[in-house]
Amino acid sequence: MRIVIAAALVVAALSVVQAQDKPQARVSLQSRGGAAAVTLDALAQSLGYKLHFDSEIDPESDLDFHVWLRVKESTPERAARILSYACGMNISVDHRVRRVNVAYNTESGATATVVKGYDVSVACSRFVAYQNQWGGPKPKADEKQPELRQRPAAERLSDLLGAMLDDPLRAGPTAVVAGDRLVVRDTPEMHTRVRQMLDLLVNEQGGTSTEAQAEAAIISALRKGKPPLELEETPRAGVLAQFCEAAGVDYFLNADVASWMEEDHLTLSLSGELSVLDGLELAFGEDTGRWRMVDNAVTVGVQEYAPEGYRVFEVAELLKRMDAAFQRQRTKPDVEEAFTGDLRSEGGVYVVVNALEAILVRDSYDVRVDCWGSRVIVRGGSIDLDLAEATLKEMGWEAPKGN
Repeated sequence: MRIVIAAALVVAALSVVQAQDKPQARVSLQSRGGAAAVTLDALAQSLGYKLHFDSEIDPESDLDFHVWLRVKESTPERAARILSYACGMNISVDHRVRRVNVAYNTESGATATVVKGYDVSVACSRFVAYQNQWGGPKPKADEKQPELRQRPAAERLSDLLGAMLDDPLRAGPTAVVAGDRLVVRDTPEMHTRVRQMLDLLVNEQGGTSTEAQAEAAIISALRKGKPPLELEETPRAGVLAQFCEAAGVDYFLNADVASWMEEDHLTLSLSGELSVLDGLELAFGEDTGRWRMVDNAVTVGVQEYAPEGYRVFEVAELLKRMDAAFQRQRTKPDVEEAFTGDLRSEGGVYVVVNALEAILVRDSYDVRVDCWGSRVIVRGGSIDLDLAEATLKEMGWEAPKGN
């Protein structure tokens, strides 16, 4: 295939907006096939910081690959994450020493300097109430399978936070359990996410995370945006850039993906009735190069990056109706193919979890389903969360009033 490298454009801008009594920097970056070194320098200059490279990186020879991304009016931390994905490196901003760190390692360079304790007594009491009502019977210990150590609800909650709040660059938070308090040492950004999940887990109606709300707004913009109607032998990377810029949304390409998308060309003739979202499905709908949302930016063909947004569904009333349905299906115990169980024997809330996984995960490996008592947590893209809600409604779930 012929190689056409689009002219590189790297633009960085910094604006300062007043957030209460503290100024917050906003960064904009754009690169259509520009060298990684140029984009890194643009990020550092926009902040007035210096670049600091890990000893394993040679800035003269290791940063000449092409970068495709657009980040508009973002926090420095998010801009650094998007650039990390695009470069296949770990790029972080350290405001204490005013520098942008660049390293090869895959762990986050963000410094976990903030220690906070969280009262989780309400969340734990609701988990205990659920277990007492719907929890399965305790397995019997034997010589081959000794009894497992009993674990308090707070310890299980710590595990849930770690599993549901990770991101492509780092693991989720690890909390120390102190009775009905969780003590977490992490970044301010992660503490914000921990606080929100804990709040949603005890909210009577459940709710949607900030990340999922932001992604829903981006999907709306993609539906409203109009793509170019004619594209003649255009590099796939350029097609993605034109589509996203037409909708005014951010995007990035992983360095390895960008390489083949610069070489692979596409010709499209689109109807004027189609949206940018339709165009993305037509151009990047196949499994090998499917488009997805990561960190509120569109990307293509990167399987290991999963959406961070999630929704918490309260399914307590659905569980009661399902238990009644199971009891109506009981037979006499001595008949062929007998059934004498109920919701508890069938797995409690995991009946709902397993059903959602069967519907959602087969179509998108980005989706995770978990639970906390009678609350079901679905993590995935905006379209996945809409499908999760539709599935629950078909199972008999009713959205809480006010949602």
